Amino acid sequence: MRAWGIVEFTTWTALLVAILGAGFFVLLSVFPSLSGGDSSTERDQVFTRDSAPGGTQLLDGTYVEGKAEFPYAVMIDNRPEARPQYGLGDAFLVYETLVEGGATRYLAFFQNVDVSRIGPVRSARDYFVPWVAEMHAAFVHSGGSPQALAAIKLLSIYDVEEISYLGTQYFWRDADRPEPHNLFTSSSMVRGALEYLEYPVEMLPVSIWDFSATGEVLGQKVARVADKLAVLLVPYGDDEPVAEEPKKPLPPVRQELDVDSVQVDWAAGDAYDVAFEYDVDSGAYVRSLAGEAHVDGIDGEQIAVSNIVVLRLPKKKR
Repeated sequence: MRAWGIVEFTTWTALLVAILGAGFFVLLSVFPSLSGGDSSTERDQVFTRDSAPGGTQLLDGTYVEGKAEFPYAVMIDNRPEARPQYGLGDAFLVYETLVEGGATRYLAFFQNVDVSRIGPVRSARDYFVPWVAEMHAAFVHSGGSPQALAAIKLLSIYDVEEISYLGTQYFWRDADRPEPHNLFTSSSMVRGALEYLEYPVEMLPVSIWDFSATGEVLGQKVARVADKLAVLLVPYGDDEPVAEEPKKPLPPVRQELDVDSVQVDWAAGDAYDVAFEYDVDSGAYVRSLAGEAHVDGIDGEQIAVSNIVVLRLPKKKR
C-alpha cells in the first residue's frame, strides 16, 4: 500500500490540512510501492517514471502498460465484529477517521487491482464525500447519513450504492458474520456495477496542478467547489452556517524528522488504538490495531504502508 491517512479531530489545525489535496498526492508519486494484500492479486507490470515505455500513469504514481481503470473508494467497517477486514492491503490510499461512538471507519481507494473480497462495506458519512470527489473516484457504500447522500448527489459523484437494486447483483453477505458487519463486494463486481450504470470504466483525465497567467481559471474552479461544499458546513437541522472558531497559531514546522513509530489513541479503551512501527528490513511501516498486528483477511499478512499522514482538525458539534 502506498499511503495511509489518519484524520484526527482535536482542537487545532495542522499545516498538513492545507496541502492534502496536492502535496499528499506528490508524496504518493515519489515513494516506491510495496507488495501487499492478496498474494494472488497482481498489478499490471509497474515501471518507473523514467523507464515507462509509453505507459499510463495511475493515481499512485506508478505506470501500467495497459489502461488506467476508473478508481473507486469503498467505505469499510472497523468495528471489532468486522475484523479482519478484506482488501485493505490492496488499496493504494486509505483514510481513517472517527464516526459515532468513538469508532473509526476506513475509506479505501483502489485502481487496477483484482481483489476477490473487499469489506465489510458500511454506510457513508458526509465528511468522507469530499475525499472521494477530490480523487475523481466512484463511491462504493451501503446507505449513509442524509447529509452524506445529499453531498454525493450535490458533487455529482459516481454512486455505487448497495441499498438499491444493485445490492443483490454487486454485493453479498457472509452468513458466518453478524449483520451489519458482513457485507462484501469485489473488484470484478464494482467494475460490473460501473458498466451497468454506464459510468466510466477508464480513468478520466485528471489535472492535479491548474495554473494560469491570471489565476482566473483556477479561482473560478475553487469558488465553484467551495460553493458546493458550503452546504456541508450547515449543522444538522439548522439553516445557519457553523460559526468559525478563532484561529490558533500553527505549531512550528520541523524540516527534518526521523519517525520510527506513530500511535493514535482514538477514544476511551483500546479497541481502536492504532500504531505504526517502522520495519527496517522492508522499509515500510507495519500497522497494529487494538494492540495486535492488523492483518488483511485475504492472506493473513500484516498491513504495511510506505507513507503516513496524520491530520488534526478542529472538532465541532453539529
